[in-house]
Amino acid sequence: MKKSEFPSLNALRVFEAVARLNSFKHAAAELGVTQSAISRQLTTLEQQLGVKLIQRDNRVHALTSAGAALAPELHRIFRQLERVVKHTMKEGESARRLITIGISHELYDAWLKDALEEFRQLYPHLRVRCIQAPEYLSRVNEDAEISRLLRNDMDAMITFGQSQQRALLATELAPSPLMAVVSTQMSTEQGVAGEFELYAIQHQENATSWLRQQKQLNVSHSVETTSTLMALTLVTQQPGVVLVPALYASLLKSSEVHILDGDQGNTQPLTVMIRREDDRELGMVALLQWLQHKCRKFQR
Repeated sequence: MKKSEFPSLNALRVFEAVARLNSFKHAAAELGVTQSAISRQLTTLEQQLGVKLIQRDNRVHALTSAGAALAPELHRIFRQLERVVKHTMKEGESARRLITIGISHELYDAWLKDALEEFRQLYPHLRVRCIQAPEYLSRVNEDAEISRLLRNDMDAMITFGQSQQRALLATELAPSPLMAVVSTQMSTEQGVAGEFELYAIQHQENATSWLRQQKQLNVSHSVETTSTLMALTLVTQQPGVVLVPALYASLLKSSEVHILDGDQGNTQPLTVMIRREDDRELGMVALLQWLQHKCRKFQR
């Protein structure tokens, strides 16, 4: 047989299916062709090889000795080819880098959620998954959260505050000044009146020190809350005050809260932290640059 007459891969595939299934009908169903097409392919293959592969007598199809020798080898080759193709497809899918971001519900809802579609359009080869992380990083929860980063549970963490851990690279995204928000019913044209509760958000370390500096607020005591969202909910229900980062403006549209005028003298920087070893990885470089771009409006 000349090199140019090497049988087609399709014809060999047809023979492998017929030999494995021991049926023209089942082979045709598996390959999505007619039985007559199966028969034609086999006839062509036998002509190209110059040897009979299947004995056709009274509708009984039996492999000849040549066919019996060829069938298991073809089966092995096609199974190997199938594994190679599946592996290639899997590699192609995994080539879409998955970036896991740790972020709080408040930050995600007020800021990142609506912006992520832009990132996906800019970087279609990158996939982003968000998981729960603390809104504020403090000395209390720092060790546990940094461990999650270092053991690859997440690739980046966006939070208020930052760690000095040398294995991490911390990038400040925005200064985010804190605003004092009070109940609307406690606000008058002359300012604020009445007795307040301070809703101190868990791990927001500067709330108590800020309270000591306030002379115009009659704060009876402080109550620790788990998050900004919880604190704002409580403020709308009973007289209270809470420090809220300025980038949470979308969460303050309710007519039931009032932002006190004036600089409160506190900032809580919004920071993204990644493993230092990843600082040149293309996916992380793209994420950091995009986050910095999205936060420029908060720095004006």
